[in-house]
Order: sequence, then structure tokens, then C-alpha cells
Amino acid sequence: MDRVEASVAGLCAGAWLLAAAFLALEGLERGAFLPAGFLFPLAAIVGWLAGNLYVARRKGSRSSRRLLLSLYLGGPPGFVWLYWALVPRWARMLNPLAPLWALAILAIFFLVPVTLRGLPRGGG
Repeated sequence: MDRVEASVAGLCAGAWLLAAAFLALEGLERGAFLPAGFLFPLAAIVGWLAGNLYVARRKGSRSSRRLLLSLYLGGPPGFVWLYWALVPRWARMLNPLAPLWALAILAIFFLVPVTLRGLPRGGG
């Protein structure tokens, strides 16, 4: 793994751990509550960035491509879950399927640069 992948892995692992901690400590009052409406744009941004990073970094052997795919597809949803953990409890209860929809959005925006990487670019 390169420095970029190590950084991405560390950030994603931290996001997953924080999300798990915040969701486990449900009874504690947290000061900063975030609006639930920004979950979907966040998922789109994270998916698009992860897809483009994967396309840019995927040069190498087949086994390293699988490792990169697991890192760039499995790590960034931690940011979506972290954001969801910081949404107020009443908003999470009103929208129980919102994280699943956000993960679907993340996957779609991840697949766009991955599937379009082999297409010729228009020259005008």
C-alpha cells in the first residue's frame, strides 16, 4: 500500500469507529446535531471521490486491484454512517431507511467513474 491508501484506510477506519461509538452511546446527549437532509449530497460526494480515487490508483496487479476495490468501496460508507450517527435521534426514527438509500447513492456515484474509465473522451 502507498501513502495515499494508508491515509484513506486510516480516515475510513476512524470514521467507522466514531460512527459505531456514537451509535452505541445512544443515550448521551451530543451538542452538535446535523440536519438529515445533507446525508444524500454527502453520500454522492463521497462516492464520486472514492470512485475517482479508485480509477486513478488502480494500476498494478490483479490482487492489488481487489485490495484497492475493497478499500475504496468498503471504507467511505463510514463517513455516511458517521454523519447519520450525528443526526438527531428523532430524525433517525422518522427516516429509518435513509442510510440505505444513501449507501445506494454512494454506490451509484462510485460506479460512474469506474464504468466510464474506458470510454473515449470527446475531442470536440
